[in-house]
Amino acid sequence: MELKKSPKANLENKRMLFIEIGLVVALVIVLAAFEYKTYEKNASFLDAEVQQVIEEEQIPVTLETPPRHPKLPRLLYFPMPLKSLKTISPLKTTLSLKQKMTLLLR
Repeated sequence: MELKKSPKANLENKRMLFIEIGLVVALVIVLAAFEYKTYEKNASFLDAEVQQVIEEEQIPVTLETPPRHPKLPRLLYFPMPLKSLKTISPLKTTLSLKQKMTLLLR
């Protein structure tokens, strides 16, 4: 099949030129957007007609009081007679390995 287009009509040859033109146009638009300045419009004629006084509510300051701790009951002290002190055996502080393991696994 023969190509009927002429080589002058082929746009593939000018592809890089179109990409460069697009990048330049995008750069110009970005620079123009950064340099664009806006000024505040003076609309005082609207404010003069409609003036509303807005009063601020005064919220009273509240202080949080710490909670009162309930009084703990007093422990009664009953001294032990000296005879009973002699009969109390010292505590057993040595534990076997099996007892230590069961305490650790709890």
